[in-house]
Amino acid sequence: MSDDVIIPPADPLLGTRVGEYEVLEPIGEGGMGVVYRGIQPVIKKRVAIKVLKPQVAGDEQQVRRLIAEAESVNAIGHRGIIDVFGMGQLPDGRPYIVMEYLDGEALDHWVQKQPGGRVPLATALELLLEVCAPLSAAHRANVIHRDLKPSNVFVCRQADGSRFLKLLDFGLAKRAVSLDGNTKQTSQNTVSGTPDYMAPEQARGLSVSPRSDIYALGVMAFELFTGKVPFTGTTPMDVMVAHVGTPPPMPRALEPSLPEALEMLVLRMLAKQPEARPQSVDEVRAELEDALLALGSPRPRSSREHVVPPSSPSLPPMFSQPTPPSAMPVVAKPRTGLWVSVVVVLGLLSTAFAYVATRPAAVVVVEPVDAGVVVVEPVDAAVVEVEPIDAGVVEEVVVDAGVAAVEPEPEPVKLRPSKRIAAVKQLKERIAKLEARAKRKKGLEPGALQALRRLRTEALGVDTVEEKVKVERALSDWERSYLKK
Repeated sequence: MSDDVIIPPADPLLGTRVGEYEVLEPIGEGGMGVVYRGIQPVIKKRVAIKVLKPQVAGDEQQVRRLIAEAESVNAIGHRGIIDVFGMGQLPDGRPYIVMEYLDGEALDHWVQKQPGGRVPLATALELLLEVCAPLSAAHRANVIHRDLKPSNVFVCRQADGSRFLKLLDFGLAKRAVSLDGNTKQTSQNTVSGTPDYMAPEQARGLSVSPRSDIYALGVMAFELFTGKVPFTGTTPMDVMVAHVGTPPPMPRALEPSLPEALEMLVLRMLAKQPEARPQSVDEVRAELEDALLALGSPRPRSSREHVVPPSSPSLPPMFSQPTPPSAMPVVAKPRTGLWVSVVVVLGLLSTAFAYVATRPAAVVVVEPVDAGVVVVEPVDAAVVEVEPIDAGVVEEVVVDAGVAAVEPEPEPVKLRPSKRIAAVKQLKERIAKLEARAKRKKGLEPGALQALRRLRTEALGVDTVEEKVKVERALSDWERSYLKK
């Protein structure tokens, strides 16, 4: 056995200039790129410089994603979103972006370091309100984040010891183009996002909207209030199927001290049908502020709007079509810090998902290497992408992860608007009668009313004939279980 020490080759970027910034040291690395700490040598301003690796620098899809991130963040212009100072190409042709350097850590890690891995209710409300501000600004700019989760929220430390939040990673962001704010995902057979926080319509590959982000915010609220996410599973498919069809647990069953008004808000945010959720982040914010005031806490200043007017830089044409490399950076303004993606391939009749469950703090990436092999470097939580392949063939391209196949389900029969209103009204009336009977019944089992409230939430989201029948059967089962014993 040799005692020789293998010394990795020196990074040729260290000590060089990228635009006007000097590259000091690598601070993060994934399959797609490397993030360096840099500095402006004259004014000593610290920055983070993200450079695509040589083997993916020619991948048009990855370059487009980098540009899309920058455009999305630039369209928003909010202090609660990480800033991007510039964009350009190195002499060897690799694209890079220059971002603000953040001192702190991701929200999930910050919460884990608190006593018992939990935060007080007032602190949880303040954190959610701080997330609402930049998220609302994004929606007003017709930008849907699609990957909202605690690891994409950064707790920044300031010199005076105070903290504030920054929303990161708009790598999966979509621009809404329709009047109702809906936008199709990348393709009909593509699912992008993180399973633990994925809205039902996102998990099914349907059109997303700002209400998809509201669902993810509801999962974050559930987690902050109870210490757990609503759905877990051994594979990402288990979790996604639960988001699509399983009612969430009652938050107060896990945390009895939670006010009932907050429980109902979380359940509305986690409604299966987007139309049953709060229709805007501002609506959520108003209820969170009311809850905070009810606790005797003032409205946090950080929840108020602080919008920075966006600049309108033109992106370099070299990023839309390959051109000879240029060393000159192109000034732009946006993009988020670190981004996450895990690629998995979908066949015509079956779907394979890879789930990376590790949670360090940096960048998750999927790096194509040699003839269809994908190397996954897990960091943070998993992002699942499903891409179509030829002729119904399903290929496994996952490392240390399970694969699950799913048969396509028949399309549900949608209720017409008038029929839907009538169905919801009928179900609500039935539930009201059951509630009245339950209150008169002596010795009612613990949890009966909570189960009925859960069914009320499901009833409000009924949108198809199948869902209506499902709720009616569940109400009959509830009646037999609790009232006819």
